[in-house]
Amino acid sequence: MPVPVKVMTPAGPVEATVGARFGETIKGCARHAGMTKFKVYVNGAEIKPDNAPATVEAGAEVILFPYDQPAKV
Repeated sequence: MPVPVKVMTPAGPVEATVGARFGETIKGCARHAGMTKFKVYVNGAEIKPDNAPATVEAGAEVILFPYDQPAKV
């Protein structure tokens, strides 16, 4: 069984299930952290909605940053 991916947010890590739909999962993690506007980084690269992966991939390093906080990658 794959190890859950930890999505890092300013409110702390949120576990995401490997193979889950990426966009839906990331929105849920952002809501859990109280963010409405945010940037997504996967393995150090910013991901825009139009080039997001279809699913959460094992081993991915995912970080969410609110718009009002400068990104530290």
